[in-house]
Amino acid sequence: MSPLTLAMLFSMISCGLIFSLWPGLDLWVTSQFYDPATGFSGERSAFVIALYRGIPMMSKAIILGLFIAMFAYAFQRGAQGLKRRIQVGYLITALVLGPGLLIDVLLKDFWGRARPAKVAEFGGSAVFTPALVPAKQCDNNCSFVSGHASAGFYAVSLGFLGGAAARRRWTLIGFALGGIAGYGRIAQGGHFLSDVLFSFFATWFAAWFAWVIFRRLGWLTEPTTEKN
Repeated sequence: MSPLTLAMLFSMISCGLIFSLWPGLDLWVTSQFYDPATGFSGERSAFVIALYRGIPMMSKAIILGLFIAMFAYAFQRGAQGLKRRIQVGYLITALVLGPGLLIDVLLKDFWGRARPAKVAEFGGSAVFTPALVPAKQCDNNCSFVSGHASAGFYAVSLGFLGGAAARRRWTLIGFALGGIAGYGRIAQGGHFLSDVLFSFFATWFAAWFAWVIFRRLGWLTEPTTEKN
């Protein structure tokens, strides 16, 4: 297991312990964006609203772009064409496994965690529950984890097409992009901090799992002599 994978595993376990031992951290962070008289500050921010509306359109553009690329490379012959088809196939697989199945289908629809704006502490009627505790405070499209943030975190998958340095670099880039989207959702009362962080881990490990599969099948190879 590579140093980056170990670091990600350690970070995920650490976050799990922190939010399990101090679940109130989520409430405290969210409270910084909430005023009982005016509601959540993000609902009055043009930048945050633009992010919220723009990210779904960006996600659709990414999906469309990937399938257009796959169609275009289908007509490219030789080893280079095969390489490009495999790379695009990997990106599609990482997208389907992470933001698609794991996040939007499994976690968001079955974890049952109420969004911040719906819990009693912020004017709602639902009960606040810790991040890692399955609940029944929401029927579908729930708070855990953030789908908007995963659209930015998905950039980490690009790193798995390169060597170890590329994976480290794109992990940071993806974290930054998803973090911006996550900030907006926290400011809107749409997600807790833990929803955003675990969205990052879910997206990263889904991309890693897809990469492992493609490596085992011999479809992806390490482009350099760097350690994995």
